[in-house]
Amino acid sequence: ILTNIGNNLVVCFVMLPIAVSLSATVAINLQAVVTLLLYAVLIAYLLPSSCATVAMLFALPLVDEKQWIKYAIPVIICSAIILLVVGIPLCSLFY
Repeated sequence: ILTNIGNNLVVCFVMLPIAVSLSATVAINLQAVVTLLLYAVLIAYLLPSSCATVAMLFALPLVDEKQWIKYAIPVIICSAIILLVVGIPLCSLFY
């Protein structure tokens, strides 16, 4: 949710120290958490503030903003579900 409101890189830099301190406190794998966090910040298609690609797309006259938001929300939800269903088992397998 944060990556769709703010910039991807800023959200990643804010969440990485939280992930490091969380992994030190709770017995979770730091490499897996960082990998999932880096992929999770890439799921930002909703607003132009989320990433530069979406900002460039919103500047095009061919792109309708209302239609973009209508199709971006299901894509974000499906991407997040796929990240949780596929990403967590793969991270636990590799790390």
